[in-house]
Amino acid sequence: MKINRNDIYVRIHKGLRKALFEFSEQTGKTNPGNQFEIKQLIDTGNKVFDFLEIHAEVEEKFQLPCH
Repeated sequence: MKINRNDIYVRIHKGLRKALFEFSEQTGKTNPGNQFEIKQLIDTGNKVFDFLEIHAEVEEKFQLPCH
């Protein structure tokens, strides 16, 4: 019997994995000789890693102490 419950970790971590995958994919497609593409990659990386840092802070402060 499967219990249908709302797991607070599923959606956010699915989103994090998606962002990391897309960043990895963009890294592989970036032409190292194209400064515009490199700037786009750096901007994307900064956004992804900023989000990861915020996520870790929130999870450690609010969610993990509850378990």
